[in-house]
Amino acid sequence: MLEFDYFKFVWLLSGVVALVLGIFLLTISMPKNPKLKNYRIARRFAALAYFMLATKIFTGVFLGDCKQEGELEMLIMLLVPSFQALMFTASLITLINPSFVTLRKVLSHAVGILLCFFALVVIYFLMSDGTYHIVYYIAVMLYLFQLGFYAIIFTRHYNRYRRKLDHFFSDTEKRRLLWVRNIYILVIIIGIAAGAKLIINTQIFYICFIAFYTVIYTYFVVQYINYVDEFHTIASVVSQSEEDTEVENGTANVASALEGWITRKEFVQQDISLESLSAELNTNQTYLSRYINSEYGQNFKTWINSLRIAEAQRLLVEQREIPLVQIAEKSGMKSSSTFYRNFVAVTGMTPADYRNNFEVESDTDAETDN
Repeated sequence: MLEFDYFKFVWLLSGVVALVLGIFLLTISMPKNPKLKNYRIARRFAALAYFMLATKIFTGVFLGDCKQEGELEMLIMLLVPSFQALMFTASLITLINPSFVTLRKVLSHAVGILLCFFALVVIYFLMSDGTYHIVYYIAVMLYLFQLGFYAIIFTRHYNRYRRKLDHFFSDTEKRRLLWVRNIYILVIIIGIAAGAKLIINTQIFYICFIAFYTVIYTYFVVQYINYVDEFHTIASVVSQSEEDTEVENGTANVASALEGWITRKEFVQQDISLESLSAELNTNQTYLSRYINSEYGQNFKTWINSLRIAEAQRLLVEQREIPLVQIAEKSGMKSSSTFYRNFVAVTGMTPADYRNNFEVESDTDAETDN
């Protein structure tokens, strides 16, 4: 008895945490930046997911026996994680593609979930006692299908975001929002475990599950709120209109300005972005991106990287006494590891091997001349 009361206390505590986190999401002040409008809306979706979780927990603790549920009760319990999956998916996609998530889309998915739920309940009551469990297993399969479907949607938008980063920034490591991807993976794992816990009916599994989702959901709120600080570094990517914009300069002007920019070796500067370069060349981002793609056959990140590697190759040959660390700095690479990785990817050899090979070739040519 004491052991069971302890379990209920842990479960209740997780409900209190979920409630507090939901209130925190709703009440914390946010900037009035118009570009963050959808983010503020999605924040309410996330808060709703926390309130639904808290309601489910309080109902289970005070009104029902969380360890002894029939098929109908477990069917009802699946409704909450289904809505949570919807709310978390909408909230996280909003961070990387704000224009995709709208209230209408969220409501349409919510209506679909409710229709499936009511249809299963009707079928449940129409079936005989010995076949009740069939409806429950169908519900579990539909729930897992929902998780898989949402995972595909999220992955598609996250990959799209990563591709857009390469068109806008020369250095994308800090802007990848890996925490968004990682949290979504963990949320999917929680969703799968939520379905599994209705089958794996053991107390140790419940306690581990409660501890796991409490930690992850707390981390989610912290990162979600801190996203505002990250937004200014990726605003040009996530807020870019899909519509074409008017071209301010002709091809000849951009080509000439870009050639001069390359000649001055300004590509060795840190944190070059498509936005900063287009402003410097007095053109717009859309046109400049298309020009680089058509003229060089590369996206912005790859193009900048190729210029820096070419500069590093020149320095390795012409300034053989300079250490590799300084070569990396002079060519615009942020770190030695980045320099090494990018150099190998482009040339197929390490910087040291490249320098040594050139020295050997030079010595061979000198001997041949003599």
